[in-house]
Amino acid sequence: MEIIGNSEQFSNWAKHFNAVKALIIQPKKTHSVSVKMKNGQRYNYKYADLAGVDKAIQQAVNQVRDKDGLPCLNYSVDAGIDIDGIWAETLVIDSSGCAVKLSKLWFKSANVGNAQSSASLLSYAKRYSLSASFGIASEDDDDAQQFVNNQPEQPEQPQAHYLNDSELNSYMVVYAGRRLKLADLMQDAIDGDKDVQNWIKSERDPQTVIAIKQLSDIYKRSAKKVEPKPEPVEQKTEDKTIKELVDGHEPENPENLFDGLE
Repeated sequence: MEIIGNSEQFSNWAKHFNAVKALIIQPKKTHSVSVKMKNGQRYNYKYADLAGVDKAIQQAVNQVRDKDGLPCLNYSVDAGIDIDGIWAETLVIDSSGCAVKLSKLWFKSANVGNAQSSASLLSYAKRYSLSASFGIASEDDDDAQQFVNNQPEQPEQPQAHYLNDSELNSYMVVYAGRRLKLADLMQDAIDGDKDVQNWIKSERDPQTVIAIKQLSDIYKRSAKKVEPKPEPVEQKTEDKTIKELVDGHEPENPENLFDGLE
């Protein structure tokens, strides 16, 4: 939650926001989806679409008005696509001037480059953010929960760990909708690719974070090994300078030739 405004404004915002939430009538779940699992089984669930969620909120907002008859609250939901996922965030603005950002969500997606898939996920992200902000249950997951309850206990997923050399060299990630070797991306980052550098800094997957650290440590060790040593600077002694004069060579700084001599 990010609050824009002073404490008095936020107090008014909270009063109006809670009044709106109390008046919301849960939207009807008029859409259904059948999801196919990897094991071939399916489960179904119903949901209210983005328009239904928005309508339910707007009806409640219209009932909470100030002394001039204007709605006390307004809201918007913003969404966008980053390099390997989609985000959404709800902004609720009060007539007092206070604005609060709520329910910023991020969804990782391997289909960022696919326009149709991205559009569907953007709509889903907006619906999810709005629903979370205003306390709307936009999905009926009874069938899904029943399906999960009937499944045999799954083995525990492996925890993030340090990879051996073979695993590290072949470790794959999804970048800009493509599966690529992390080692190749790290080299691109070292070579100055700003997009890859930003992706590496924002990576959220625990196993990938560890792999990035391992590759970074390897690069640092390699860089130290090839670091050029400075050329030794020959220090001329007084005897050598005098010898150069005797042999007919001018010293590098004849004016200071005898500096320091008794």
